[in-house]
Amino acid sequence: DFYHTCFEAFRDSQVTVILAVGEQNDINQLENIPSNFKLYNYVPQLDILQHTDLFITHGGMNSSSESLYFGVPMLVIPVMGDQPIVAQRIEELEAGVQLNRNLLTPEILRNTTMDVLSNDIYTKNSHRIGKSLKNAGGYKKAVDEIETFKFKMGIN
Repeated sequence: DFYHTCFEAFRDSQVTVILAVGEQNDINQLENIPSNFKLYNYVPQLDILQHTDLFITHGGMNSSSESLYFGVPMLVIPVMGDQPIVAQRIEELEAGVQLNRNLLTPEILRNTTMDVLSNDIYTKNSHRIGKSLKNAGGYKKAVDEIETFKFKMGIN
């Protein structure tokens, strides 16, 4: 499964891996967890992203936007819905790389991760996009624009 692929990919590497396994999974059931892994059912993603060099994600729009906001390049492994489209766009913007979940091996995961970490184009582009998102004003600006529109249209 995906967790064991991650374990094998980064077992002997010099990286620290923070892995959120979800509320429904029992961490105690996972075996052979490498010492450089920290497993949690839940992590405060926004806090973690501020101290992260690379984000391995399924590529949901919220997670991807949060990663870009903090200038963190991504390794995107889409599963369903809009995730393949988001992953493709991230790759086009050179803010990360997309991997096929069905073809994923520990070697592919490790090699692609190291490629993204060693090629500063991904970090530069992620930072550039993050700066653009911050300059756009974020959700506060969106709320202000909606309120202005409602006022102009006479909508309560």
